[in-house]
Amino acid sequence: MIPDAKKCVISLLKSKGIPVSGDIKSSGSFVTVTLLGGVQATRVSDRARFKLSCFDSSPATCDALARRVMEVLDDLSPVVIDDVFCRDIELDGFPVEMWNAEFGRPYSQVLYSFEFVRK
Repeated sequence: MIPDAKKCVISLLKSKGIPVSGDIKSSGSFVTVTLLGGVQATRVSDRARFKLSCFDSSPATCDALARRVMEVLDDLSPVVIDDVFCRDIELDGFPVEMWNAEFGRPYSQVLYSFEFVRK
């Protein structure tokens, strides 16, 4: 697996103006990035599946942030992130509205697969 694939995804989102936080206790509008299973490796590339959870104060603003993330990622052509070439970004599911019971706040979840090419 490409080292720090999660870090590459976070850097990409931040470079496009998407607020990213590692702590769901944060306030305001932000996205968390979680590496899921389903990592596939070949001799040339690694494909990893990520859950992007979009948090805000209301379901409507969560959904708007999720759609903004989708617009940013869907418009990207192959890109170099932190010296790692990302050949393909693929949407694995449309935003799903969820509720975080622990913190009493809504969020929207989007699944993406990223394909990274090894050097």
